[in-house]
Amino acid sequence: MKNTYYVKNKGNIIAFPESAARLKHQFSEETISQFIRALIQDNLSLVKHFLAEHGESLAKIQGNYFCPPLLIASKHDHLEMVNVLLENGACAEHALNDPRAKYISGKMKSYLRSIHQFGHTMWDKIEAKTHS
Repeated sequence: MKNTYYVKNKGNIIAFPESAARLKHQFSEETISQFIRALIQDNLSLVKHFLAEHGESLAKIQGNYFCPPLLIASKHDHLEMVNVLLENGACAEHALNDPRAKYISGKMKSYLRSIHQFGHTMWDKIEAKTHS
């Protein structure tokens, strides 16, 4: 595929659209570092402020030197933060397929898998209704 980046993870090839790879260029380094610090410190009000100010693409940001926000919140077992990120467009599947997901607790991995599976189930039901 053109304009797609590929990452090898546990023998699987994962495709990321170019738009996801370029999200980091929309924000200043200071904004990203403050947002990540708020995630790590479980500062929910500040994270919500950043998301309201900068939009949901901040919840999906990826970079070479930091984990995706959903992975950071998951690694620190900040469940409410995870939910806020998911509500703002973060993808459970990308977090689970990231090589650094091995640092997430088993309980949090199960939660993210459930969220991911629920999303697929709902889309399948919606598509079935629209095609009938």
